[in-house]
Amino acid sequence: MKKKLALPKPRPGVQQIVQQRTPSQIIRDKATRAALDAEKKSILAKANEYREATEWAETLSEERERRGISLATLADITGMQRAALQKLLTGQVVNPKLSTVQRVAQSLGYGVEIRLKRATR
Repeated sequence: MKKKLALPKPRPGVQQIVQQRTPSQIIRDKATRAALDAEKKSILAKANEYREATEWAETLSEERERRGISLATLADITGMQRAALQKLLTGQVVNPKLSTVQRVAQSLGYGVEIRLKRATR
């Protein structure tokens, strides 16, 4: 037996409206909640994948700042345009060329390593 929730007492002068849901509304609401929960899991998984995919950019950006190298100087070293380099280091480039990432990484004293990992789906 489910315990009934006590509704808060209405404030003086405010009419409280309580609407009872039909069984079909309850079923629909549960289905909607399940769909939203599944969508939330998918969005969180994609956000985590994005974070992992752009972690290298954050590492290189922090290294550039730690060394006190300006974007303009790094652009000169790598032969890239400053704006392109800024987009790369802020994770705005979704699918950069490996050779580009390698060029920037090497200019900051890093190497690039590719690892395979089992998909989590």
